[in-house]
Amino acid sequence: MSKVLAGLTAGLLVAATVAAGPVTHLVWQRNHPAVATLADGPTAAATAEGSLPAAPPAGGTGGAGVGAGTGSTGTRPSGDGTATDPATTGDGAGTPGSTDGTTTGATTGSTGEVPHLRTLPSTPHPGTTPKTPAAPGGSPASGTVVRSVKLTLPAAAQVGSNVLGYIHVADSNGQVVSPIPGALVTLQQQRAGSWQDLSEYLTDDNGLVALSFTSRTTLTLRAALVEGGRAVLSPVTVMAAHDLVTWAARPAMTVGHGASTTYSFRVRPATGQAHLQYARASDPTHWYAAPTVDVGPTGVVSQAITLPSAGLWLVRGATVASDDNASGYTSTLTVRAR
Repeated sequence: MSKVLAGLTAGLLVAATVAAGPVTHLVWQRNHPAVATLADGPTAAATAEGSLPAAPPAGGTGGAGVGAGTGSTGTRPSGDGTATDPATTGDGAGTPGSTDGTTTGATTGSTGEVPHLRTLPSTPHPGTTPKTPAAPGGSPASGTVVRSVKLTLPAAAQVGSNVLGYIHVADSNGQVVSPIPGALVTLQQQRAGSWQDLSEYLTDDNGLVALSFTSRTTLTLRAALVEGGRAVLSPVTVMAAHDLVTWAARPAMTVGHGASTTYSFRVRPATGQAHLQYARASDPTHWYAAPTVDVGPTGVVSQAITLPSAGLWLVRGATVASDDNASGYTSTLTVRAR
């Protein structure tokens, strides 16, 4: 029985010994294919198999390597422990080119490392340029946070219409915009060359103030934020208010050419001046104007015109622009002159 057990044990040891060599060799080739192609003679073959040479090289005693290069003497196949090739000098803790066999890291003479597998510094992908992270403010040299006030309104509105807009207060560093809640802002209007306060508001959690008002006259506005004696102003916004002009009586759509025809229209607000305008339908950009008249207290303007020739004509009522209001127009009529 003891002889049987001894035979089995010897067989297992032989099998383990045979299996260990090829496994080490296969792992070495898989991770380091370049080693298998070295043609430096028996020393390279012995190193690849993980066995130690008979004696250490002149550079001193090499350490017992670890990992896939188990048993490496820390030298290149024909080296003497001195690192003279820039491609093989390393970034390890030891001094590249030392001859005492104690150099560590990915250098010639390292313990358990192969020179051509040393860690290289990261480099950008070919064809790309390394980017410098932008500092606050939009440039690497800037770190300024800027507080701004923005007033947004439509460029024009008709008299009597409801106008919607908003004020926004925020901080920006060139990359991120952060709203400022609870900021006290003032809506200001320019009158006779000076700025006058209209109303004050507190911004909401989004740094916003919603505006809503009825258009009456042309306005020159801005928003102001005063903090610590310093004012932050929005750009100036001009919102034109166009006169509201509508037909006051049913207009004549067919008239005799050369005959006087009266048209009436209403203007709101009831101020300023107005007149009738007419143009040939074949030339709609060339308008003729009747004499200008003042708008009366009722806002109704009645005026007669004479269409000089037969054909289709365009007719409309219009106001004259003033300091308070922009021009307004009725709808355009297509009138046939016989």
